[in-house]
Amino acid sequence: MVCGSSQLVDLISVCPYGEVRFKCDAPRSRAPFTITNTHRCPVAFKIKTTSPEKFRVRPSCGVIACGCSITVEVALCEGVSPRHVLCDKFLVVATPVQRENICQKELCRLWKCVPQEQRFEHRLRCVLDAEPAPARACADVPSSGLPLRCLADKLECLMDRVCARQRLVERSARLQEQNHRLITSCLYILAALAVANAVLILIAYRAVSEYGGGLVFGLIRRVSPSCASLWSWLL
Repeated sequence: MVCGSSQLVDLISVCPYGEVRFKCDAPRSRAPFTITNTHRCPVAFKIKTTSPEKFRVRPSCGVIACGCSITVEVALCEGVSPRHVLCDKFLVVATPVQRENICQKELCRLWKCVPQEQRFEHRLRCVLDAEPAPARACADVPSSGLPLRCLADKLECLMDRVCARQRLVERSARLQEQNHRLITSCLYILAALAVANAVLILIAYRAVSEYGGGLVFGLIRRVSPSCASLWSWLL
């Protein structure tokens, strides 16, 4: 079900890049963000959060067609203030798949068997929209705080992508080594069979002079049909 994943770095894009923005002091605040499939295959995704009891995420999982986008809406549960979610984060997990029409049951099975190196992860931090001017003037946080936080989020996402690429490189190296061992083993087996056939033919030549060609041919055909074919051609 999983499509080739050699380019996981270019799997999806998320906008806003590293933030889920809630309005200050708004009851039942909602924060939408968009996931775009930038891969050559359909992409399955799911969304995790550090505090699932605080949020309603719709949709929380699904499949995005090639070149398409989907808007995810994060809503605060009743009684949860936006100021109480600043320490929470969201994780968008994605993996390429071969087809778009995948039911929920198949998606659940998919996420249980997809290896870590085929998962793309993008982290989002909960933030608040800019406060009104009087409140902002009294705030102790410097104006450069938000850009620095945004840069830190982008750096964290880039590090995740580098780690994902590194896992892919290591997996490819392991597969290449396994293929090399398999090819070497097959060559050894073929060489051993060739030597065994040659030995049988030499024994047959020696036995012909003592027991006759017909008896020897019957024995060879019973032991090794390939040698028997070669023997009949030589005769």
